[in-house]
Formats: sequence, C-alpha cells, structure tokens
Amino acid sequence: MSQKKKIFFTYSDTDKTQFNNLCLHFSVLHDKAEFWYKDKLMGGDDTEEVIRQKLSESDILLHLLSVYSANDTACKKQIEYSVASEKKVIPVLLSSYDWKTDHTFSRFEDTILPEDQQPIDLHTNFNEVCTKIVQDLKQSVFGEKASRKSDNNRTFYWILASVVFLIGIFSSIVVYRFFNDWIISGIAFLLFVCIDLLILRRLLFPTNISSLKI
Repeated sequence: MSQKKKIFFTYSDTDKTQFNNLCLHFSVLHDKAEFWYKDKLMGGDDTEEVIRQKLSESDILLHLLSVYSANDTACKKQIEYSVASEKKVIPVLLSSYDWKTDHTFSRFEDTILPEDQQPIDLHTNFNEVCTKIVQDLKQSVFGEKASRKSDNNRTFYWILASVVFLIGIFSSIVVYRFFNDWIISGIAFLLFVCIDLLILRRLLFPTNISSLKI
C-alpha cells in the first residue's frame, strides 16, 4: 500500500465557514491523504512549533485564497515557507480579489483551482464546484482521472425528468379536455412535478454530509 500524501491546509479564520464546507468534499480522499489544519491544534501545544513541524512534514500545501488570507501574516509565512522549500502549492480561490497582481500567487496561475479560475463563491452550485476541485486534485496529485459515470448519471436523470415533465403537460391537457376542470388538470400536473422532484432530488438537494469532517 502506497504511503498517504500529507496535505496542509492554510486559510484565514475569516474563511473558516467555507473551509469547513470544503472539508466535507475532501473527506472522500481520507484513504489516500492525511490532512492537517490549525483546528487540530491541541490545548497546550506550542502553536508556532507545531505548525512549523506539520508544514515541514507535508507534501502539499493547499492554500485557500481570498483577500483575507492574502493579508493574513500567518498564511503569508506558511506560503513563503512552502515556496522556499519547493513544496507543491495548490491555491484554491475562495472569493474574488486581484490575486494575479500578487507575485506570490501569480506564479501558480497554471495550478490554481477551480480550473476556470472563477472564485468558488461566484459559482451557482457550491457542491458541484467543490466536487470538481477534488477531482482535479486527484488527477494532479494521485494521477487519477475523474470518472465519467457521474456525469452520465446526471445527464440521464435530467433527460428522464424532462420526459416526465412533458408527459405531465400532455396529461394535464388530456385531463382538462376530459373533465373540463382546471383544478383537476392542475392536480394531475402537480403529480408529475412531484415525480420530477423525486427523480432530481439528489441533484437539486445534495445529501448533508456534515458528519464526514476530515
């Protein structure tokens, strides 16, 4: 069994909520990587010494990039250390700010995530962009390409839901012509809408996996 990669997260305390949510998605890599972040500090720990040790032991620095972390002294020190020690640095763009004029991060333009270089908070579907980030990380670090099965399943469910929706429209028209009653016709249509929601529930309302904190 290959040794797990050690990944060090650096982030500003202001971005802690986004970090916690992102952690849920990285939990799928627990069998391939060991994660460390400052919330794992124990009472009585020498904070600077422990962080220095964990940084030294890490293989990869995953830096959650925002205007807050760019102005956080501790975050900047951790980045500088990682660059100086030639560790692999992967910035993850959480929110908008002019990072391209920041010399520290402009050198990582080819490795920044999300791949489209659009901040996570500008994407309409948080879970979707985080899933893509994890897939890109798997390919970059572990050489694993994302499976197309998930995308195929999503396409299948959208097509199925579209067909059911069209059948619902057609059925409601038939019901109206038969009973000449918009209420009955509307109820028939709503039944098909409910079926659609059942089909799409996993896509529209992702399961809460808050128990999977890494």
